[in-house]
Amino acid sequence: DADPSEADRAFLRTLILHEDEEMFILNKPAGLAVQGGTNTRRHIDGLLGLLKTGEHRPKLVHRLDKETSGILVIARHPAAAARIGGLFRGRDLDKVYWAVTVKVPNPRAGQIRCWMARGDGSPEMPDKERMYRSAQSNDDARHAISDYAVVSTAAQKAAWVALKPHTGRTHQLRFHMEEIGTPILGDDRYKTRAEVPSGVAPGLHLHARAIVLPRPNRKPITITAPLPTHIAETFATLGFLEEEAGRDPLAPFL
Repeated sequence: DADPSEADRAFLRTLILHEDEEMFILNKPAGLAVQGGTNTRRHIDGLLGLLKTGEHRPKLVHRLDKETSGILVIARHPAAAARIGGLFRGRDLDKVYWAVTVKVPNPRAGQIRCWMARGDGSPEMPDKERMYRSAQSNDDARHAISDYAVVSTAAQKAAWVALKPHTGRTHQLRFHMEEIGTPILGDDRYKTRAEVPSGVAPGLHLHARAIVLPRPNRKPITITAPLPTHIAETFATLGFLEEEAGRDPLAPFL
């Protein structure tokens, strides 16, 4: 593997939405992995050494799926990683995602709660790369909770949905949207049989839009990530206007 280059450093700098003494907040592009894996050579984790300023290499404190774009928080040093990681684990912060779904959730706002587990190759759960509804008694089951609110609709064919996860499970939002019968547009793993609106862009339409992070002895910080090109194109096609969500990222849930 080639060492990260000056071009990588310049690229990483273009992703920074916010930086302070504790953290960097990046706008991760869709299609760029957060961590390495089989056949994944280029990933955010492999580039983090380029953001090192003191003695410590910056560190991931949470994850996003490769195809999901948006807010990714990087801690600058171990003390920051401990504090911010604790906020993620303790649900002491608010994360807001935007998604475009195929069809419109009914009711238009609510909370989804269920037990889910990764596929184990059995007839009931054949795909080991996806999550399934599971009984609480299953040793691998994890409880997942998400709030959702429809911001706007395109007839009954699609909806722009704001999502607020209370837990941080793998594929949680993708699984939950499929669970209520309105999968996320462009999701190849949690697919829909419904007709997809014409003229929409390819790619997963899930974006980590905003984060509200508490800080010691200061006001919480709110950072929003601009939409990636493919979701912005689909918004234009379907007639969704970003202003409809309000200025406060949490407005759809109030």
